Parts: sequence; C-alpha cells; structure tokens
Amino acid sequence: MKVNQLIAKHNQNFSTYYSGELYSHTPMALIALRDLGASEKRLTEFYDFDTKKLEPIKKESKSISDENWKKTFGEYELESSYFKYFRDIVEKNGINKTVEKFFDILMEGVGAAAFHPIIRLSYAVREDNSDEVAISLATWAASFVNLNVNSKLSEESGLIDILKSFQALNFNDNSKIETDNIATRMRKVSEDKFYKELNSTITLSDLDKDKLESSLLWLYSQTNNFTLLHAVTSHYAFENLVQFSVNKVESRVYFWKAILAAYLSTTGVVKIDMGWKYPMIEKLPSWDELKNKAIESNDDHVIKLVHILNLKRKESLDYELRYASALKLNMLR
Repeated sequence: MKVNQLIAKHNQNFSTYYSGELYSHTPMALIALRDLGASEKRLTEFYDFDTKKLEPIKKESKSISDENWKKTFGEYELESSYFKYFRDIVEKNGINKTVEKFFDILMEGVGAAAFHPIIRLSYAVREDNSDEVAISLATWAASFVNLNVNSKLSEESGLIDILKSFQALNFNDNSKIETDNIATRMRKVSEDKFYKELNSTITLSDLDKDKLESSLLWLYSQTNNFTLLHAVTSHYAFENLVQFSVNKVESRVYFWKAILAAYLSTTGVVKIDMGWKYPMIEKLPSWDELKNKAIESNDDHVIKLVHILNLKRKESLDYELRYASALKLNMLR
C-alpha cells in the first residue's frame, strides 16, 4: 500500500521529465525496493531523496486526439496532454486492450528516453496500475525516437559478427558521441551510413530471447557501462510486454535495432573484447547480500538492475546474474 501511495503522490506533484529530457525513475525504483524487501520507512526515505531533483508537473498545453497523436511524437513537453489522452483510453478500454492497441506502433520508437518508458510500462502492467500505464504510454509517445529503420532482416550475420564488423569499420572513428543523453546519441548513430547498411544484416536466430538476454548481459558485465545497463533492463521489460504485440517478430527487430544504436553510441567509451569470459570468483555475493546492498542504495539504476536480474533465469544464468549485480554494486572481491 505504501508504494501505491508514494507513486500516486509522485504522479500528482512531479513531471516525469527533469533537467530537459531526463526521466524520473522514482515509481519504478519504489516497486523494485518493495520487491527486494525494503521497509516502509526505507521506501519513504528513498522517495524523499529521489524526488529532490524532480520538477513540478506541467499543465496540458495541447489537445491530443486519435487524429493527431502521432504528429507530435517526440515532444516531451506534451507529457500532460498525452497522459490525458491515454488515461481516457485506459479508463474506457482497460489496461490490456490499451497496451495491445498502441504497443506495435510505439515499438518503432522503443529507444524513447533511453528505453525508460517501456521499462516503466512493464512495471505498470505487472502492478495493474492504470495511471502508471497511461503515464508510461504518454512518455513513450512524448519521447519517441525515430531511428529511421525498418523491420527487415537479411539473415547474413550473427550478433557477434555484426559487432566485429563495426569494430573493423572503426565506427565513428572510435570517438565519443558528445550529446546530452543516450536517446540523442542514438539519433546521431542512426544518421551514420554504416549503421544504415549493417543494422539489417543480423539473423533472426540471434534475436532469440535467451540468446539476446545472454549477449546483452555479457556486453554489460565486461564493461559496467551505463548505456548497456539500459539494454539489459529494457530487454527484460520487452520480453514481459511482447505478449501485447500483434507482430512479435517485427517488434523484436525494432528492439534489436534500437539496442544496436544504443551500443554504438558508446563507441569511444566502451571497448568490447570479443573473447571476454566471466572471471571465476570463488565467493560471489549471495542474492540476499546483493538485495540488502541494493536496498541501502539511493541509486535508482542500481536498485532496478539488481531487482530485474534477481527476477531472471537463475537456473541457467545464476553466476552471470550475480556477477553483473555485484559489479554494479561494487561488491566484486
């Protein structure tokens, strides 16, 4: 109950966006903390800390309707206007039918706000929270990122082959893409001719849920890179929501191409070793140790990552999942 009260308070008082297009993680982190075992006192402490940086919610500035809702994609200032539009639809049709209606369309811009709207929507659906569903859809539309890609694949190369190709091409001259946020860097990547040529050569078999999950976890675990962290957490969200897609293969392809753009936006910062293997550490922290450490953290990315990894396939990836969690928590020893 405490979580629902705090989320409602957040949504009544604060905009999702702050400092430009930065995205509030407070509702997601509160749910994650609760699931990890945080007390109500800790939830309140975290809420008070995390909302200090947020900004007041903005008033509706434009009427959004079925006729014009796509025409204002990417205008994050319209968050409140989009929220009203989606809230009315959720109230009329319910959560499932609403998500089904819009999911495939929004998947074409899945990189919105560094994948946070799809992550938030996953939490919202899981919690059966109508307002959170409406806000997630609203911010997905308001942050929509058009990477100018299609849903086609040519079945030429595997995932690792694609990454090797970009390394061989010295993508972006191995220089850092200097912009304000991940989504803007992704837009920059989408303009590159090599990205345009190679993003369609991946094979569908490499987009298998388990294979993609393992590959993204492997990329993150050797780098501890902030952008690749979002690839891991957004993939979990996507797999929870793809049930709402009419065109599941197309949705998966759009997700892959957005993840690829996010990965390439780290060029100049991340150096991937294609032969890297997880170090064998005799005493990795247990899940209880990891969860307790995450509960103490005020870093919403830490909290969400440990929460999501804790929900994943422990029977086959337990070591890898604990390694990634311990890496982010600075607990490797």
